Parts: sequence; C-alpha cells; structure tokens
Amino acid sequence: MKAPHFIYLLLFVHFANTTLGQLGSRERKYDIVTGTLTDEQFSQLKQFLYLSTRKPLRDTIFIKYDFNMSDCWHNLDMRSNDSTIAARNKLQKAYLAQQEEVRPQITIFKFREKGRNCNRVTKLNTNILVDEQKFLKRLLFKTPIMCGTGAIIMPDMRYLLVMNDSHFDVLYFTKTHIEDFMEGNNSIHLVPN
Repeated sequence: MKAPHFIYLLLFVHFANTTLGQLGSRERKYDIVTGTLTDEQFSQLKQFLYLSTRKPLRDTIFIKYDFNMSDCWHNLDMRSNDSTIAARNKLQKAYLAQQEEVRPQITIFKFREKGRNCNRVTKLNTNILVDEQKFLKRLLFKTPIMCGTGAIIMPDMRYLLVMNDSHFDVLYFTKTHIEDFMEGNNSIHLVPN
C-alpha cells in the first residue's frame, strides 16, 4: 500500500473508531422491509452483479443503493470542495475493502440510480456504480428514499432492506441482528465494530 493511501486509511479508521466509540452502543429503530427472492430473481441478481463488477460473489451480498433526486448529503456538498469529497470517497473505498477482507463471507456493492440529479458526494464517488437499466431498482429498491437503502441478501435468497440507510449501517449488523429483523423486530442494540 502506498504511504499516502495508508495515512488516509489510518485517519479514516481513527476517526470512525473515535466517533463510534464515543457513541458507544446505541438503541436504534430501523425502517425494515424483508422478503425472499425467487430462484430466477436470485440468479439474475448474481449474474447482474458479476457482469457489472467482475467481482466474485461470496455467501452474503451487501448493497448500498442511492436514488436520483436524493438530497441526503446536501450539507456536506455545500461545505466541501471536490478534493475533500474525493478524499472522503477514497477512505470509504479502503474501509469497504477492509470489511471484505476481515469478513470473507461477504461481498459489498455500491450502486446509484441512473440520473443527473444526485449530490456531489455520490456523483464524484467513482466506486459507486450506476444502475443504468434500473435492474436493481426494479428488483429490490422500488421505493425511493432520501438517503438511500442498504440491503443484505443472504444465501437462502432472503433479503433485508434498511430504508434511509445514509451511512450503510447494514455493514454493522451481526447475524443475530439480521435474524431479529427477519422475525419482525426492527429495534436493535447496535454496537459498531
């Protein structure tokens, strides 16, 4: 890893751990939608993800989906120049790669709906793929939400959607959290890792 990248990663990890550590554990209620994909839908999803990224798929799939016309990051857009946003996006990319490394059973994707009316934080993030044909929107992300939706798709084809998941909180969910959500409990005690 190049020295500047390593320094960005260290700063990001330090900031994330300090901020989340200060918060400690917290009770949070999520707006959750659960369901199950058909065999055909699951097969199409896996094919779409692989063809879009050439990334090998693992057991559990995590997707963060942002919608066109979302104004979620407006304040950051107004306060930040392009280089600040680019640095933030670079740190986020490193964090997501680290999550895939320490959790070898997951694959992480970031997509956004096709359109020109998204904020700069999303538009300048080259790690976010564009859902050109709106395949993902039609399959899972049917309801436009201001700050996007986080999804977990399990190997048994069950899925969990977290509406208004601006910070991709689904990455913090444990197997116990996921099972609680699948049973209808949408309030959990979240302890960031």
